[in-house]
Amino acid sequence: MIFQIPPRPASLRGDRLSRTVRSLRLVCSGVFGRLGVFVLAGLLPVGCANVVPGLNLPETEEGVHEIQVPAKGATVKAEWPPYGPREVPPPPSALPESGVATPERYRLVRVTPQVVASLRQASATVLGDPVSELPDVSPAYVPPEYRVGPGDVLFVTVWDHPELAQPVKGGLQDLAVKEGRLVAADGTMYYPYAGTLRVGGLTCAEIRESLAGRLKDVILEPKVDVKVVNYRAHRVQVTGEVRKPGTFTLDDAPKGVLQALDDAGGLSQDASRRRAILVRGKERFTIDLASLLSGDAPARNPMVRPGDVIHVPSRADDRIFVLGEVEKAQPVYMERMSMPLIEALTLSGGLDKARANDSGVLVFRNSGAGADVSASVYAIDVSSAGGFLLASQFPLRESDIVYVMSTALSRYNTVISQILPTAQLLWQVDQVMERNDL
Repeated sequence: MIFQIPPRPASLRGDRLSRTVRSLRLVCSGVFGRLGVFVLAGLLPVGCANVVPGLNLPETEEGVHEIQVPAKGATVKAEWPPYGPREVPPPPSALPESGVATPERYRLVRVTPQVVASLRQASATVLGDPVSELPDVSPAYVPPEYRVGPGDVLFVTVWDHPELAQPVKGGLQDLAVKEGRLVAADGTMYYPYAGTLRVGGLTCAEIRESLAGRLKDVILEPKVDVKVVNYRAHRVQVTGEVRKPGTFTLDDAPKGVLQALDDAGGLSQDASRRRAILVRGKERFTIDLASLLSGDAPARNPMVRPGDVIHVPSRADDRIFVLGEVEKAQPVYMERMSMPLIEALTLSGGLDKARANDSGVLVFRNSGAGADVSASVYAIDVSSAGGFLLASQFPLRESDIVYVMSTALSRYNTVISQILPTAQLLWQVDQVMERNDL
């Protein structure tokens, strides 16, 4: 494309315009001159590594390191000459009220068989504790007898004395409304000739024995039967990503976490398939939902108790972020309690054959509140068979960031592709000005 610039009056071709043209020519020749020097000397790949911070991380010594965040207004001179001094404003979170930046600390860990074994043991300890202490609902489980509570409706039968329990036409609902005995909020129940009895916390057998003892004064050898016709006392709450979240009543049948989720309509489309949270008082238990649903591994189905809260978190909380030189940078969802590193890389299409540095795969993991470092960075070399085996055993956690570094040659090509358009534009402007005798 040729730019045509119309002739301008001589008055506009003064010293200022001449200085501008000379500056453009100097910049253009300076850029090409520096590029030639870097290419011939073989220093440009090294310079490119310094342009992007953090690319030399695998060469850093193992241990705890600090990242010095400059204070506001500070300038940092880039090591690659064309960029010159530049201002690097720190993030607001890094600046206290005094305006002095605080260093960020991270720990670099080389992945070895010992490191993988330690991480796998730590993951197994977290998953196996303390759910194993909870009673498990299984087909062979014999539940304890149901204990009556406030709000339950009881139906009492005294044999050979129909005047105490008149027959009612209709179904069980009519029986509960017309002839049922409601347990009051204080756990008591009234029955004719027996007065007020305390039944809260008792089983039907214990209530039957207590009521028969009261009726002995008016009935000879009373034969009494007691059963619950409407369960209202004991409830659990199911929240989170289920189809029908709400409060559900427990009856005399044993019910575990799976049965409670079934009462809530099952999992929603956005629900986590790997875990559920059981809250009991001040304690929180992580339930291995993936193993319960698939049956691939032994897992416990803890029995729920009155007052329990079962929460199903969102699927978004199970993401692992795979970035860098992979075929498809994307979030990967964990479908089990843990995921090996090699699986996350495979789901992202694997390493980019042309750009990826297979000796520089990094896993960034947040250390959490109260830790001596803000993050741990695990560096693993998958350029060998042993590295691949380690990657197949390395356990990822939710919110981990997997970053695949690029080779020095690919960084070189990236910088060149960013510089050439600007250099070509400067060259074209220089040529156009020469054609117009500027």
